[in-house]
Amino acid sequence: MTNYSSYPSWRDCYGIIIEFDDTHYSWSINSPAQRKYLLNSDYCDGAKRVYVCNIKKWFDLSEFKEYLRTYKFEKWGKTENDKPEKEEKVTTK
Repeated sequence: MTNYSSYPSWRDCYGIIIEFDDTHYSWSINSPAQRKYLLNSDYCDGAKRVYVCNIKKWFDLSEFKEYLRTYKFEKWGKTENDKPEKEEKVTTK
């Protein structure tokens, strides 16, 4: 986590920005470990709102905690719970 005294606009293209008040912001990378920490710790307690950069959306604290509980990482049409399909071996003679 990185703390700032003003909105870190240069960071709003990725990660998570937590607004506690007009002069206290925190930024975090949006990784599985950080999402787990933010969900299970009291770090966000007292936050006015939270911005999730990759979806460009502000949440109040209860919405953000729900977002973390139901989060599914999607990349190229797959979720982190998907297993790669087995490749068929083709033999030629």
